[in-house]
Amino acid sequence: MNAEVSAAPVPQDNQAWPGHPVVQEIIRRGRLGLKGNSEWGAPGAAKLGLVVEGGGMRGIYSGSCLVALEQLGLTDVFDKVFGESAGAINSCYFLAGQGAFGIKIYLEDLTSLKFANPLRFGTMLDVGYAIDVVVKSIKPLDVERVLSSPSDLYIALTDAITGEGRLVDVRGEKIDLLDLLRATGAIVPLYNRAVSINGHPYVDGGISNPIPIRSAISAGCTHILVVLTRPVEFVSTPIPQWLRLCIYPMLRRWSSAFVTSFYSRQSTRYNDTRNIAFGRTILQKGVQIAVIAPGADSPSFDRSTTSRQKLLAAKDDAIRRTQAVFTNLAPGAGSDPTI
Repeated sequence: MNAEVSAAPVPQDNQAWPGHPVVQEIIRRGRLGLKGNSEWGAPGAAKLGLVVEGGGMRGIYSGSCLVALEQLGLTDVFDKVFGESAGAINSCYFLAGQGAFGIKIYLEDLTSLKFANPLRFGTMLDVGYAIDVVVKSIKPLDVERVLSSPSDLYIALTDAITGEGRLVDVRGEKIDLLDLLRATGAIVPLYNRAVSINGHPYVDGGISNPIPIRSAISAGCTHILVVLTRPVEFVSTPIPQWLRLCIYPMLRRWSSAFVTSFYSRQSTRYNDTRNIAFGRTILQKGVQIAVIAPGADSPSFDRSTTSRQKLLAAKDDAIRRTQAVFTNLAPGAGSDPTI
């Protein structure tokens, strides 16, 4: 390890820094030009995963972190990539080498009333428009490049009847990618309808599998970079009674099992997953997690933010923080593949 890394303060809570083992593995692969899955199964080799959080318009933060990785030439280094909701969309543009192109969606296409309209009951966030118009035509995603990526892509969905999760192996299951993105992005009740996948209804993967770190661990990943859209200090609290009363008319159409899962995400599941991310839950031996997330001083934004100024501030903050983590891979940092 060089003097610059060893002299830097070591963040707590699994926060990424230049000397973190996960970051070092990413840098090693970047310097050697190693592609995802090229070392999978080799004795002693790290198994590198990327987990990308969504959250509606909060996705501009995780997407901007991926833009920084793309600019550093790290698009193809991950073995497995996991996303839900907007995080899945960001992951696709990243794997296609279109991260910088895709991030413009938040700034140019999703700030209009065509997508976000609080007076449009049932489709306040029109995911159909986002996928069928924007991703398909206005900012066309190169689906073939996603499917031919050396990284395996997994997208989390939630069963709209049972409320249980489903993790889709995109390349292995051969389900239409835009259908998957439409389903995982269906944020109930802001987009209050399910999306059919092979005749079965699915919605937002973040309900049943928010921040799919457990999925990455179950898939065998030993080194996991987690990109979040909320700061370290954030703690999710149960939906208050007054808000439950407000959204009750929109949830009446869903099964009781789904509604139970919906509320469980808010009160327990999300915090449990963040506890894993930040090292508050003991992991199985050999698993390393590094987290890039907004800081206490980061600009404020949420899943329905449409202010271009706020979104630009979030984008700039995410890129700056990610670049700081990978400072040793910045242009001119050297070509020595040893860390």
